[in-house]
Amino acid sequence: MCPASRPTMRLHLWLETDKGVFFGQGRLQLLEYIEYTGSLNAAAKALGMSYRAAWGKIKTSEEALGFQLVEQPDGKRGGGQLSEAAKLLIASYRTWLQEVEAFALQSAKKHMDYTPAQYWSVRELPSRKPPEAALSARSARSGRPTGEAPCDGVPESGAEAEAEAEA
Repeated sequence: MCPASRPTMRLHLWLETDKGVFFGQGRLQLLEYIEYTGSLNAAAKALGMSYRAAWGKIKTSEEALGFQLVEQPDGKRGGGQLSEAAKLLIASYRTWLQEVEAFALQSAKKHMDYTPAQYWSVRELPSRKPPEAALSARSARSGRPTGEAPCDGVPESGAEAEAEAEA
């Protein structure tokens, strides 16, 4: 449980072109779930989106980046695995996000004489359970277990709604 008086820092970083978002926390999560489930369809379902929406987001990112993110194993239909370039992108994005977050926390302490609570909006993969069984729609959107109230008392909107739309 979070103390009511301690603010929570929230960051949402994404990359975009003039055509829109091509990579951010939602795409990161989608790629990680594709790797976890071995299927674009299963990843989409686990994240509460349609196959078509997930496929469109992957294709938009691939076009902007100029390389393939998801490959079909042995040319078969169904399934899917991440390309080596996608794995490198995931690692690079996570490192960048962690560095930005660390700087933001340090800067908050310097300028405001306190350190806000850290907030990580990308849900970690479940360790043993399939995503469909492990996560409810609420936790999929908020990154919090079902029924847990937001620490800052602010209704789910703003950055969380933006992250959900980007995903």
